[in-house]
Amino acid sequence: MVQQRLWFIALRGLGLFAILGINKTKRKTGASRRQTIAGTVSTNLKKYIYILVVLLTWSCLGQWNGIEKNETQPKETKTENFKLFLENFSLNKDFQLSRIQFPISDCEYIGTYASPCDEIEKEKWIHLILVDTTRTPATITDIYDNFELEMKNSGERVLAFEATETNVCRYYFFKAVREKWFLEKIMTCVD
Repeated sequence: MVQQRLWFIALRGLGLFAILGINKTKRKTGASRRQTIAGTVSTNLKKYIYILVVLLTWSCLGQWNGIEKNETQPKETKTENFKLFLENFSLNKDFQLSRIQFPISDCEYIGTYASPCDEIEKEKWIHLILVDTTRTPATITDIYDNFELEMKNSGERVLAFEATETNVCRYYFFKAVREKWFLEKIMTCVD
C-alpha cells in the first residue's frame, strides 16, 4: 500500500516536472511551441527515465532483500514435545531403542576424577524408566531460568536426577535430530 502511494507521487511529480520544464525552456529561448516541446521532452525524458529506473530498482531491491532476509533467517522448528517424548521413551521399549544413538557413552565422575566411559551397544541396553508413569498424570519437574517459564529452543535437553542427601547425580543428555529427540550420553557423578 505504501509502495503504491510512493509510485503515484513519483509519477505525478515526473509529469509536473515535465510541464514546468517545458514552460521554462519556452521562456528562455523564444522558440516555437513544437520545437520547445520536442527539445524539452528529449532532454528531460532522459532524466525522468533515469529517475524512474532508479526508483524501480530501489523498489525491487527492497522487495528482493526482504525475501532474502526471510530465506536466511532460521526457521522455527517444530521439535516434538520433550515431555511427551520422555513419557513414550519410558513406556515403550521399542520406541526407546529407536531413539538412542548407539553406541552410547555412559561416563562416571567420582569427585573431580573421570573414569573411562563405557560404550553401551544396542544388544546390551537395559530399558530405562525415566518418568514415573504409574501415577496419572505422570509428573516431570522443571526448573526454569526465566519468569516466562520458557525453555530456550536449543535442541538440547538434560534430564537430571540429583540426590541432595547422597550427592549422587545421574544426567541424561538428549539432542533433537531432524525434529526428534534422541538420547546421546549418560553421565553419573558421585561426590
